[in-house]
Amino acid sequence: MTDELEHEDEGFQQVNITPLLDLALVLLVIFVISISESADAVKSLPILLPQSEYPAAANHVSTNNLRISITVGPDSWYLGNRNCSMGQLQDELNHLSASKRPASVDIRADRRIPYQRIISTLDLVRSSGIHNIYLETESFELNPQASSVPTKGASGG
Repeated sequence: MTDELEHEDEGFQQVNITPLLDLALVLLVIFVISISESADAVKSLPILLPQSEYPAAANHVSTNNLRISITVGPDSWYLGNRNCSMGQLQDELNHLSASKRPASVDIRADRRIPYQRIISTLDLVRSSGIHNIYLETESFELNPQASSVPTKGASGG
């Protein structure tokens, strides 16, 4: 009887962790793929961003901040790629702000959205305690033939 117990204990002295490492690596790959697709889904929402000569939203990448993307639509808001109401957005932002992890918010809004709706969204984000707020824009190509803006060196005639 004692020999049997000693023989069973010897089997647990060497644990094979190779399957556990394989599982961890597979989960890591799935996580990385799902995160990149989620970021692409936010960019694919059908909005026309306002144009700016100096688009700065992409330049604020910080490794230690939690990045939150809010898209302002004509009837609703999107947190990431999830449709939500103003109340749901407030609850989510309060929850994220309470986590004590520094956060920054990228606000994407269609250029045709009324200005007051964007200001209301800014107020909502600020009221949750998040103050790193970025408005996303796209760069515009100044086309001298189609634009009424004078270019440098143009003389009135």
